[in-house]
Amino acid sequence: MSFQGFRQPKQNWFKLPNEWINVMSEIKSISELKVIMYVLRHTWGYGEYDTPKCISVEEFTNGRKKKDGTRTDKGTGLSDRSVQRGLQEALDHGYLQVEIDDKDKGRIKKYYNLRMKDDEPRLSAKDDKVSPGGENVSPRSKKDTYRKTPSTRYTRREVRPSFLNNKQEKKSGLDKFISNCAKKLRTKILEQNPNILKAINNKKIRSKLLVDESRIRKEIVKLFEVVTYPSDEVKKLLYWYVNYYEMKYVPKIYKGDDLIKYIDKIKEIKAIYDEKGDYEIDLRELNRDLINKCWEVLVQQGWRRHGEPPNQETLDEVLVELGYNSGELDVNLL
Repeated sequence: MSFQGFRQPKQNWFKLPNEWINVMSEIKSISELKVIMYVLRHTWGYGEYDTPKCISVEEFTNGRKKKDGTRTDKGTGLSDRSVQRGLQEALDHGYLQVEIDDKDKGRIKKYYNLRMKDDEPRLSAKDDKVSPGGENVSPRSKKDTYRKTPSTRYTRREVRPSFLNNKQEKKSGLDKFISNCAKKLRTKILEQNPNILKAINNKKIRSKLLVDESRIRKEIVKLFEVVTYPSDEVKKLLYWYVNYYEMKYVPKIYKGDDLIKYIDKIKEIKAIYDEKGDYEIDLRELNRDLINKCWEVLVQQGWRRHGEPPNQETLDEVLVELGYNSGELDVNLL
């Protein structure tokens, strides 16, 4: 069924910044575009231009919940993974900023709003508040959406692990776990990727590689903040990954963000290992989604599924185009 049209703009609209049209032309990811628009709706949409709102990944996907459990809207319609990727891109590009409340490690809260220019006075909309859902939709209460205490604002890739910042504080159990994982993982990364050693002295390349224990610790902390899995499940996955890093079929990380990028695949492979014991893994079935994505591009280039297969070099170009690492998929699996 096609869209029937918009209603007349009485109380069913909200303002957008004029710069949005220019910003939108620079955004290439539909995920990034959708999460920015969703934050706009729940900040500017209520006339709250400088007030960050607590929005979970699940709410970005399905719509924000009211106190009675109903939804204010349908959300972005993205998957959880796409929401996480869109938010990270929006933070990296400076369109959004986030405040993190990590007092309860099991229930980390994140508050989002548009990144505003620091050299301009803040506005407070007194008579300009409108409900983005219309007059029949009550907004969530301030108790549910506002921060009660001020916190440091973070943009781009900055993280705030309190237990790592306070050196005088005794290390927590999670801090010790992260430190041990980082130490072991660094050793295995260098063992399994000997070519990395050649690039360590190059500062520009080194900054992108996971060769420093402190850098790996930051990536692990960021993993706990980004993924939607419970903390205990993330710990189990990390413990398993560190101990089985060198095993066949286990993704080998060596660059920044690789850990977040491959955590779903690590979870999938761990489940197969646990089920089949000595890794009787059907690689074609394991990589079915990636194979289908590659074939979509290859077919557009003129290749046929049942014809002569492409070579590894062609496949690597497709993998890079899709955002994966070169060599991640063997051409024989096609």
